[in-house]
Amino acid sequence: YKRVWDRTFTKRYFEYPIPAWFYSSLAGGGKIFTGKDLMIHELQAEAWTPDGYEIKDAPVEELYKSMNPSRLKNRIKYAADTGMRTVDLWGAEWWYQMKVNRNEPGLWDTAKQELAYWKIHKN
Repeated sequence: YKRVWDRTFTKRYFEYPIPAWFYSSLAGGGKIFTGKDLMIHELQAEAWTPDGYEIKDAPVEELYKSMNPSRLKNRIKYAADTGMRTVDLWGAEWWYQMKVNRNEPGLWDTAKQELAYWKIHKN
């Protein structure tokens, strides 16, 4: 997870400050020692809600505090910046639900645009 609700101490959203190059170095080390490419499995691309909210019916304003189109664009760039060849994003069903059930197509459209861009421009 990259951005979460801290329910214990701060009672606010917290983004882990781990830079993409950290994961690049892990991937490089993994390749050297195992001969295999590492991958990112389920990189957070879905909202994280505080206690008392469910993702399916939380206000869009609250959901967008942890994941919105701008954050999604940055998250996809973060994934690309790791240099890993395979990245699974966690949240596509949520983007679709936001588009279809809430008439909020921003996440879906951002994902479509950014994934197309990175497919062409990856290293």
